Amino acid sequence: MTGTFILLKDPRALLFGVALGSAMVFFGLYSLLYDLNTGLLFSFAAGELFGKAVTFYNLLAGFLFMFLSWKDR
Repeated sequence: MTGTFILLKDPRALLFGVALGSAMVFFGLYSLLYDLNTGLLFSFAAGELFGKAVTFYNLLAGFLFMFLSWKDR
């Protein structure tokens, strides 16, 4: 819904964008700190690389959603 509201320049994009973006950033940072705490941050197995890609996507997309939501305000 956030992406749709951003594309349609709907005023609800601010609420949904900030909520979704902050949740994604929280999940990404939580995952990053978990990997750092357990030592998995330095493991380069295929499954761990996929997990790192998901973490990076969550951080990047979360900040992007928040930025685009505020920009369209």
